[in-house]
Amino acid sequence: MTLSFRRLPRRLVVVARKGGVGKTTTAAQLAMALAQIFGIEVLLVDQDPQANASARVGVAEGEAPRTLNDVYLWVLQHPEFGIHHAIHPTTWPGVSVVVAEEALKFRESEGDHLMDLRLRLAFERSAAELAERFGAVVIDTLPGTGALLRNAILGATDLLVVTDPEPDGLKGADRAIKAAQSIKATQHPDLNILGILVNGYDASLGEHQRCVADLVAAHGDLVWEPWVPHRADVLTARGLQVPVQRIKANGARDYVRKLNIHARRIGAALDLQENK
Repeated sequence: MTLSFRRLPRRLVVVARKGGVGKTTTAAQLAMALAQIFGIEVLLVDQDPQANASARVGVAEGEAPRTLNDVYLWVLQHPEFGIHHAIHPTTWPGVSVVVAEEALKFRESEGDHLMDLRLRLAFERSAAELAERFGAVVIDTLPGTGALLRNAILGATDLLVVTDPEPDGLKGADRAIKAAQSIKATQHPDLNILGILVNGYDASLGEHQRCVADLVAAHGDLVWEPWVPHRADVLTARGLQVPVQRIKANGARDYVRKLNIHARRIGAALDLQENK
């Protein structure tokens, strides 16, 4: 099956092989940052059965009439069905979402070539609707490996790895990069592997400094600077289901300033023009 992505907005998939590194928060915050900095509408696709990204942007469980699981079930059965049928509004300005649900976990067992194509096909079916409304798409994924993650990568144009400055995080980042390179080499030659974003960095911890140095030694320019700091205000925003930009505190402002540097770098890769 040959699919054309020419009319579609570019799609950033955010991945991590290790849980607990702040991947979902980073994906949601990057969606918000892209919307603000570039003056566009951004679609956040929650592909993790835990549906944390959906909750993060203020969508309660059961609130959306259709989910990404519905997309995966229907896209092969109904020729007219695309991902735009499952788009739901959020409380975050400029950000809409396709929500996840726990039943998505059952798609993991459908690891055939048709599963690999479902998200890609759902995007292609909705090319006109997405191109008219959205400037970019951000896909949050579940940690680890499997059919859902491979499906998300094959549906994306660009890939960003998120990790933390811990020994297990380093191993996860290395495995994630190698997995992405393997998919690029064998299934998706146009995939743009952007780099590795280090999240939750504490400059006062020698262990964090050593881990980042090891990561840079292993992956060089793929490791993005600045390291995104650990800030309690990010947890506050998560609990309130609001963007960190709304928290009026020094820690929140420092986090947003550093994340926005990465958002601008991503925007350049996605061919976006900054909002003046």
